[in-house]
Amino acid sequence: MLYEALKSGALTEALSKDDFELDISTLPEFDVLKKYFQPSGGFMKPDERGWFMMGFSLKGKAKE
Repeated sequence: MLYEALKSGALTEALSKDDFELDISTLPEFDVLKKYFQPSGGFMKPDERGWFMMGFSLKGKAKE
């Protein structure tokens, strides 16, 4: 999901700062990168101090 958001340009403006420019044209195709990603997920919910955020991923060796 993050990869697709980067490629589409949806996150480019949010991640670009005055002194930092994100060049997504140098991002390789997902097939090149997918072996480095593990299945993961997360959630967030409101709590008494604001928001509780939890992220997790499965243990294991990256796919070759």
